[in-house]
Amino acid sequence: MSEQPPSSNPNDPQQPAVPPGPPLPPAATPPMPPPPPPAAPPAYAPQAPQPPAGGPVPPTYGAPTYPAPPAYGSPAYGSPAYAGAPGAPVGGYAPPSENSTKAIVALVLGIVGLLCCPLIAPIAAIIVGRGAVKEIDASQGAKTGRGMGTAGWILGVVSLVLTVLAIILFSVLAATGNCHDTSSNGTSSFHCGSSTDD
Repeated sequence: MSEQPPSSNPNDPQQPAVPPGPPLPPAATPPMPPPPPPAAPPAYAPQAPQPPAGGPVPPTYGAPTYPAPPAYGSPAYGSPAYAGAPGAPVGGYAPPSENSTKAIVALVLGIVGLLCCPLIAPIAAIIVGRGAVKEIDASQGAKTGRGMGTAGWILGVVSLVLTVLAIILFSVLAATGNCHDTSSNGTSSFHCGSSTDD
């Protein structure tokens, strides 16, 4: 008899069932060798500059030289501080700066003028606030509070402008006849607007 080629049918009784094995790995290629390390940069030696023929020598470059620090107890860099000079630090320390009293007063007057005393306090706030700013600028840092002085001056100006506008509005309303006296029982009051008594 002639031999039959093996069939690929797994249910074929002539062939024993062989479980399929794991897939074969692909043909392995040899690993690539690591790249060579980068070449070191060429070393450059600093060369001294060549002076031009008959000209000045150019400056050399390198680490700058600094003057030696002052000895302990001597004045710092700059002009020396003399004892008794205005604004000179005592014992190497500057005295702490303080708020200007005028600046605080100007701010308080500006707030009072805006809230409850619209004629006298704003004028005082403007005068005191401007004086406080000038005093602080002249003190060269010994006094602080420039912002409070400026804020007091601004509040005084705003309060004075609002007061003047209120006086003008009240005068216009009184001149047009829209304001009348509503006094009764010993109390005095003034009412502006439409009259309901007619």
